Amino acid sequence: MKEFKSFVWLMVLTVVGACLHADNVLTPEQIETLADRCVTAIVQKELDLRQLAGELNFDWPVAPPTYTFTDHQERTLAAAMAAAKEKYPDSLVDDAKAEAEKRYSVLKVGDNAKLVSNRQPVRVYEGRIQAITDQFIRIGLTGNVSTKDLDVDTMARFSEERSKERKAWFIKQATERMEINRQAMVEELQPELLEKSLLADGYSPINKEKKKLKVYLAQGNWVNKSVVLQEKAMALKKELYSDKIGEARENLYHSFGYEYDRMAGRWRLVNHVHDLPLSGGVMLERSLWQKLKGN
Repeated sequence: MKEFKSFVWLMVLTVVGACLHADNVLTPEQIETLADRCVTAIVQKELDLRQLAGELNFDWPVAPPTYTFTDHQERTLAAAMAAAKEKYPDSLVDDAKAEAEKRYSVLKVGDNAKLVSNRQPVRVYEGRIQAITDQFIRIGLTGNVSTKDLDVDTMARFSEERSKERKAWFIKQATERMEINRQAMVEELQPELLEKSLLADGYSPINKEKKKLKVYLAQGNWVNKSVVLQEKAMALKKELYSDKIGEARENLYHSFGYEYDRMAGRWRLVNHVHDLPLSGGVMLERSLWQKLKGN
């Protein structure tokens, strides 16, 4: 407070000197302006943004974000998708196509094959295919294997149409599995990337609880640190200003020869006896203004 009064008086003396030289009296409007400037200057001097940032647990300096929240969502989603695609590349589908061609290639009479019967005890039939019918497959020297004892994948190899269908099914399954794995990785990785990206770019969560991830990473939960700091600083400026402006105005009015007329509800310049308010709130003595002019 002592520093504040000293500052105000320094401003007063500067203005008083100018007024004495000009042989002028400050109007109430000019005094109001001077009080506002004095208080605004001292508030700016007293307000420490770095200290305020520390109280808010913000790292200094607090710089404005480079990207919007939506930008961060899009950037981190793209990064997560790129990472997922790197781990589960498109070449997996090509591998599936090659596997499908091998697994479901069409078998014809004269081809060498290895057939496994599903009937217990399991038997393996291996050799050159001698005959293909709806009821059995004759292969090598091991005899006939009933088509009822062969699984769907094996039977598909004895039909061009079913072989083609099975290949398409196999490739589709592999493609869907790849997409599911990619999506699962994106859903796991993107929230982590988004949080790191936001924190690094000057954002801060209002609710820091991470158990409800959708709430935690919602746009409304993240605020711009620089905006928060400015809003807090502005509120503090208003508070400091309100605390000081009344005293500053009163000191300045009295310094320039004004007294407050309670009956009229305003400040009046005291130059003559008839200017004195009738409330008895002002003593009959020379004003500061008169003293400074040597009257």
